[in-house]
This record gives sequence, structure tokens and C-alpha cells, in this order.
Amino acid sequence: VKFFIFAYLAGSVRSSSSTDLNYGLTAYYSFSGNASDESGYGHHGVIVGATLTADVKGNANSAYYFNGIGQYISFP
Repeated sequence: VKFFIFAYLAGSVRSSSSTDLNYGLTAYYSFSGNASDESGYGHHGVIVGATLTADVKGNANSAYYFNGIGQYISFP
């Protein structure tokens, strides 16, 4: 079983309006042309067969297309 994107948030979820979105962050993938971890922790992804495409808002190279046959992004 391959996991394409795995996000893990350590600690508890806070319900205040001033919640820090970086609290417990272990990786951040913006998919801005690559699968690099922008959190500073170095959990970079390795793209296997997937191709860059436009996201739902039409932003070029901001999403990945998977054809469902052996394409994935591997994360450490």
C-alpha cells in the first residue's frame, strides 16, 4: 500500500481563532513545481511518474496528475 500524502500533527487540536497552523507541523508541501518539504525539516518527496498540472484554480504546475498505474510520490 502506497501513501501519497501523509500529514501528521503532533499534540492536541486547539479550537481558538488564534490557532497557530505551524504548531506540530512536521512537513509542508506546497507542490509549487516540486515535492520539497518547505517546513525546514527536510522531508522531501520523490516523484515517481506523476506529472505536474494546473490545480483546481488554474494555477500552472501547482498539482500532480496520477494516472493510477504505478505513479506516486514517496516520502521519507
